[in-house]
Amino acid sequence: MDAARYCYGGLDVHQETVMAYILNGPLDQKPKSHIRTFGTTTKQLLELQDWLAGISCTEIVMESVRK
Repeated sequence: MDAARYCYGGLDVHQETVMAYILNGPLDQKPKSHIRTFGTTTKQLLELQDWLAGISCTEIVMESVRK
Protein backbone atom coordinates (compact mmCIF):
# COMPACT_ATOMS: atom_id res chain seq x y z
CA MET A 1 0.00 0.00 0.00
CA ASP A 2 1.41 3.40 -0.99
CA ALA A 3 1.34 6.27 1.47
CA ALA A 4 -0.18 9.49 0.13
CA ARG A 5 -0.74 12.98 1.45
CA TYR A 6 -3.26 15.01 -0.50
CA CYS A 7 -2.88 18.12 1.66
CA TYR A 8 -0.31 19.17 4.23
CA GLY A 9 1.15 22.38 5.53
CA GLY A 10 2.83 24.40 8.20
CA LEU A 11 1.97 27.27 10.49
CA ASP A 12 4.52 29.88 11.53
CA VAL A 13 3.18 31.38 14.75
CA HIS A 14 4.06 34.90 15.84
CA GLN A 15 2.65 37.11 18.59
CA GLU A 16 0.17 38.93 16.33
CA THR A 17 0.04 36.76 13.19
CA VAL A 18 -0.03 33.17 11.99
CA MET A 19 1.37 32.45 8.52
CA ALA A 20 -0.17 29.38 6.89
CA TYR A 21 1.68 27.55 4.09
CA ILE A 22 -0.35 24.76 2.49
CA LEU A 23 0.38 22.36 -0.39
CA ASN A 24 -2.34 20.16 -1.81
CA GLY A 25 -3.15 18.06 -4.83
CA PRO A 26 -2.61 14.58 -6.28
CA LEU A 27 0.85 13.06 -5.87
CA ASP A 28 1.29 12.64 -9.62
CA GLN A 29 0.97 16.41 -10.21
CA LYS A 30 2.69 19.53 -8.93
CA PRO A 31 0.88 20.57 -5.70
CA LYS A 32 -1.05 23.82 -5.50
CA SER A 33 0.41 26.29 -3.03
CA HIS A 34 -1.72 28.38 -0.64
CA ILE A 35 -0.23 31.08 1.60
CA ARG A 36 -2.33 33.22 3.93
CA THR A 37 -1.78 35.35 7.01
CA PHE A 38 -4.22 35.31 9.91
CA GLY A 39 -4.37 37.29 13.12
CA THR A 40 -4.28 35.71 16.56
CA THR A 41 -7.63 36.74 18.00
CA THR A 42 -10.14 33.96 18.60
CA LYS A 43 -12.24 35.12 15.63
CA GLN A 44 -9.21 35.14 13.31
CA LEU A 45 -8.03 31.70 14.48
CA LEU A 46 -11.52 30.34 13.82
CA GLU A 47 -11.22 31.81 10.29
CA LEU A 48 -7.94 29.89 9.92
CA GLN A 49 -9.69 26.71 11.06
CA ASP A 50 -12.52 27.24 8.58
CA TRP A 51 -10.04 27.95 5.76
CA LEU A 52 -8.10 24.75 6.47
CA ALA A 53 -11.33 22.73 6.59
CA GLY A 54 -12.46 24.34 3.34
CA ILE A 55 -9.39 23.05 1.49
CA SER A 56 -9.57 19.68 3.31
CA CYS A 57 -6.24 20.13 5.05
CA THR A 58 -6.10 18.02 8.21
CA GLU A 59 -2.34 17.56 8.71
CA ILE A 60 -0.39 20.61 9.87
CA VAL A 61 2.91 21.20 11.62
CA MET A 62 3.40 24.27 13.76
CA GLU A 63 6.51 26.28 14.65
CA SER A 64 6.74 28.80 17.43
CA VAL A 65 9.61 30.52 19.19
CA ARG A 66 9.17 31.68 22.76
CA LYS A 67 11.16 34.73 23.74
